[in-house]
Amino acid sequence: MCKFHKPGIYVEEVSKITLEKYLLFGLRYVCRHWVSYAEYGRVSLSDDSPVHKVLRQCCPYRIEVMSLTGKIPEAIIMMIQLESLIDVSTMTVSIRDVV
Repeated sequence: MCKFHKPGIYVEEVSKITLEKYLLFGLRYVCRHWVSYAEYGRVSLSDDSPVHKVLRQCCPYRIEVMSLTGKIPEAIIMMIQLESLIDVSTMTVSIRDVV
């Protein structure tokens, strides 16, 4: 995402200039508020639904952005909120099992 040359880089090793260059305000905003929009829209999540498929693709990147911007405590709260949107009748795994 930020064109790191090695995996597992520490946040402290990333310059503020790099973060500002690659993690634009709009991207940071979306990563911080997407669960709130899902709650507001009363999205119900179930296995293999279109929303579920998008989440499986995007969620790791959104968490990475939250990590790089020092927002992991908020990301944890968002995962708990997201879990409340899951349709438990079709759930095969808890978010806590994945994270």
